[in-house]
Amino acid sequence: METYDRVVKLWQSYKIASAGDLDKYLDNFRILFAFHSGKIENEGIKYFDTREIFENGRVINYTGSPRAIFEQQNQKLCYEFLKEKIVKKETSEHRAGQRDP
Repeated sequence: METYDRVVKLWQSYKIASAGDLDKYLDNFRILFAFHSGKIENEGIKYFDTREIFENGRVINYTGSPRAIFEQQNQKLCYEFLKEKIVKKETSEHRAGQRDP
């Protein structure tokens, strides 16, 4: 539990106040997470292609399955959709118009 507590304190010390802050501290993690998550279901997903999608919004000279690219693009869209909600510490109840207990 000591390691966990140190990690929580470190993360809290960043005082993330914007989506830009979140991008800065997650840096390569968001790409690695999307790559490994996609790789579980689709062997055709490549790290370089995932990185290109996250950093440039496109892939050049791609010869693989369009499905692999769409899956990684969806990973990026999901991250982009959620990052503001993460910064605001918004829960699913906020979306439904409900209040926290």
